[in-house]
Amino acid sequence: MKWFKHLVESADDPDIDDAVAQFGPHGYYFFFRTLEVMAREFNIQTPGENRFTVSWFSGRFRLKLKTIQELSHFFSERKRIHSEFYRDGKIEMIYLNCPKLKELCDEYTKKLVPHISGQTPDNVPIRVGTNSGIELEEEVEEEKRIKEQSKKIFEDLKILASKVEKKYEGFNPYEAIQKAVNNGHLVEDIKPALEYMLTNQVDNTWGCFNRITAKEKRLRLENEREQNWEQRKIDDKRKVADLIRGIGK
Repeated sequence: MKWFKHLVESADDPDIDDAVAQFGPHGYYFFFRTLEVMAREFNIQTPGENRFTVSWFSGRFRLKLKTIQELSHFFSERKRIHSEFYRDGKIEMIYLNCPKLKELCDEYTKKLVPHISGQTPDNVPIRVGTNSGIELEEEVEEEKRIKEQSKKIFEDLKILASKVEKKYEGFNPYEAIQKAVNNGHLVEDIKPALEYMLTNQVDNTWGCFNRITAKEKRLRLENEREQNWEQRKIDDKRKVADLIRGIGK
């Protein structure tokens, strides 16, 4: 989902107004930031529903976890965004359900969800003279591929964490992962640290974990900067070429 409808009277909504009165600007920020996160991770198979690790979800906000839990409870009680905190093994999870979100989604996404649009894969209109139908199918397949890939990555991380926990008594890899995510680390920063700890005998577990995740994050950011720089050079060349063509006309 690229966007969702945002009513201009939202700030005057009684529930939003109560949230602001009780939590200050955080009430408004949390509600719409949650919708943004849910919209970005929108699943056409379960529209309006999401499951996230608490560490990942809380990392999307500039709020304390306690505030996030209190606001989640508030909007759940008001039946705006139902939320449940639970554990999957040793990983803290949050389940979110906002039925209204599937009604607010953009037109493109509505076409992907049959019971919203009233269309099925057999009767979704394809504009003659374009490849929009093909692109639609390709984007759906790409979304499914990304979701499956993401699921596998987290399953692999869960298996690694379980093995590390068994190897090192007194070291809680789940706590380490949660702290790393809260500090802005991604899975690709964390996984090498756990793999190293499995294949090597480490005395200072926390020190080793923190050192490797910091190194991986630094390398990733350097690589991203190089990629962005290369893309900027390509874009600049294209802009110059367009400018020259414009002058020559």
